[in-house]
Parts: sequence; C-alpha cells; structure tokens
Amino acid sequence: MGILSTFYIIVITLGLATQNIVKKRYNNKVGKKGTYSFSAFSVLVSLLIFILRCRFKFEYDIAVTPYVIVFTVSYCLALLFNYFALQCGSLSLTSLFLSYSLLIPTFYGVIFDGDDIKMSFYIGLCFLVVSLFFLNTHTDNEKITLKWVIFTLLSLVGNGLCSTIQTIQQQVFEQKYQNEFMITSLVFVTIFLFVFVFVREKDEFKFSVKIGAVDMMLCGIANATVNIFVMIVSGIVAKSLMFPLISAGCIVVTWLVSATIYKEKMTKSQNIAIILGIISIIFLNI
Repeated sequence: MGILSTFYIIVITLGLATQNIVKKRYNNKVGKKGTYSFSAFSVLVSLLIFILRCRFKFEYDIAVTPYVIVFTVSYCLALLFNYFALQCGSLSLTSLFLSYSLLIPTFYGVIFDGDDIKMSFYIGLCFLVVSLFFLNTHTDNEKITLKWVIFTLLSLVGNGLCSTIQTIQQQVFEQKYQNEFMITSLVFVTIFLFVFVFVREKDEFKFSVKIGAVDMMLCGIANATVNIFVMIVSGIVAKSLMFPLISAGCIVVTWLVSATIYKEKMTKSQNIAIILGIISIIFLNI
C-alpha cells in the first residue's frame, strides 16, 4: 500500500472518529434535544460540500438510482441510531463497537470480489474478534442496556451497508458518478431529516442550531471527507485491507479521545482490547 493510500486511510479514520466526538459533545450540551436538527444540519453541510466538489456540474444515469435508494436508507439508519446510541451509552463503547461495522464491506470484498488475502489477514481478524470480546465489559457507571444494543446494531448495519454500496457503485460504474451518487442520496436524506425536524423538533431547531452550529458543521465536513476518500480509496486498495485498517484505527483514536478529553474510565479488559486492536493493525497491514 502506497504513501498516498495510507494518508487517505488515516484521514478516513480521523473523520469517522471526529463525527462521534462532536456528536457526543453536542449531546452533552443539549441532552436529548435536537437529534434530528443536528443530523439534518450536518447532512446539509455535507451535501453543500459535494455540490461544490462537482462545480455545479451534474451528470446522472438512471441506473444509479437503486444504489441511491439503498444508500439513503442505510445512511439514515447509521446516522440516527448512532446518535441515539451515544445518548444512552458512553462514547468509548459506542464508537468501539461501531468501528466493527467496516467488517461488512471487508467480507463482501472477500466473498464476492475475490480479494486476495494472506494468512496475516486472518490473524489480524482474529485479534479484532478477540478485542470485541474484551470490549464487552463495563463499569458500574457504564451499564449496557438493551436499548443501547439495538441502537448500536442498527447503526452498525447501516454504516457497513453504506460503505459496501459505495464501493459496489464505484465498481459497477467504473468510478463514474461519484458526486452525483452522493448528492442525490444526501438530497433525499436531508429532505427526510428536515421533515422529522418540522414534525418533531420545530420548536427546538433554532435553539439546537444556536448551541451546536459549530459541532454540526464539523460533523458535516468530517462526514463529507470520509465519503469522498472512501470512494477514492476503494478503487485503489482492496476492501479486505482498507476497511479493517480503518476499523482498527478508529479503536485507537476513540480510546485516546475518550480517556483524555471525556475522562471516561476504561476497565482493564477494555484497555487490553485497545492493545489487541493495535496489534491487529500490524497484522492487517503486513
């Protein structure tokens, strides 16, 4: 893997971590208010970035529509339930569990695309699985509820499908319609979310934007950056390598942020999981 590809993957990893960090910060400011407002505003920012990226040139193939529909539904699942999970669970546990969603496109690459894999990949994957076992521990202040599990799983599936659909669309259309695919999808997502804002949070929207405008913009910028670089990297790096690296990298970044900024206490087992995640990065990159 070249230097440029490595740089792209680092940017994607930091972008994914940034989204969870600012969501948690916003949630700490407003409690459980403005969920749809935050999501709608941040997606709107992401949409504007893609519009600027295409320089207002738009070429669309109707054959892209099925991919747009699946991506839109998956995107809404990932976005909303990730936020709901952060409302009722810790940043560290939520982010660490969600980082494994990228194994969905990894297995797709192995099963359907015939991505070449080495023994080191299986070793690294084993370390990831074992680290997940160690992560399934919590302190008295970090109770894992059924609600949190459901929200996390739904977000995990949605996020994994988003990455998978992105790469499939780029493969089928030979890297064409990248911006058009994202713009069309984000338009539908934005409309969907603002309808919810109007129905559920009409009175909270102004307050939410006033308090969390910076966090919303940062989340939108990070989201657009991740999607842009995923589409670029998916064409030059095997999914069986790219997504495990991103997943493991998120584990490390989230752990550092949770421990240093949010002062979340990690158990010994969870710290062991972080170390296993770092080891998995080494094996996955051999």
